[in-house]
Amino acid sequence: MAITNYTNLQTAVLYRLGNRSNATLTAKVPEFIASWEAAMNRRLKTADMEATATLTTTINQSSVALPTGFTQMRRLRLRQGDSAPFTFTDIWPVPLAGDKIEYSSGSPVGVSIQGSNLIVKPTPNDAYTLIMDYYARFTQLSDENTTNWILTNNPDAYELGATAYGYLSTGGLDRYRDWVALAFAVIEEINEYDEKLRFVNIKARTDVASLVSQQGSYNIRSDNP
Repeated sequence: MAITNYTNLQTAVLYRLGNRSNATLTAKVPEFIASWEAAMNRRLKTADMEATATLTTTINQSSVALPTGFTQMRRLRLRQGDSAPFTFTDIWPVPLAGDKIEYSSGSPVGVSIQGSNLIVKPTPNDAYTLIMDYYARFTQLSDENTTNWILTNNPDAYELGATAYGYLSTGGLDRYRDWVALAFAVIEEINEYDEKLRFVNIKARTDVASLVSQQGSYNIRSDNP
């Protein structure tokens, strides 16, 4: 049976667990799937999970709410100017408040993440526009949302992982270890395949040292300083 939606994924997991007629187990399969989805959200890092958000600081407030579904920041830039074409300045992570670096107020030069907020340093003295590239959680499966890009492209990831959590729930620890190892191997393959797709044509440069001395930094992936 092809696994194409939430319903037949549940059927496949029950089949792998070997007890399709157990009503109690059947009712728990959505829980197994949800537990595995939480694990995938922590481990998957692919282009399908990338998003961009525009954040705006508030005068005299150091915190800005992170985007909904945020899991990890890739890049943060300060947009300069009120009209296009805009210029951008990269902003880099710094230690949390209480460190040895002291700021008064001004234009953002560094950030840290605290809970569900972005902590901006120094405290903004104006409403600044920040452009954030980040990894976002994928949409989980449900009776209303019966499929997503992971199930469409990698049904084996779902089947292996949800089955693993099924064995964990029922006390089959040895089988859990076997199945979860297979599931994590698939996650690694997905991440590696995505990286190859995006970066396979990158050309290494031999003049990086001179660029660094001239520019102060160099991005080997974007081929830009």
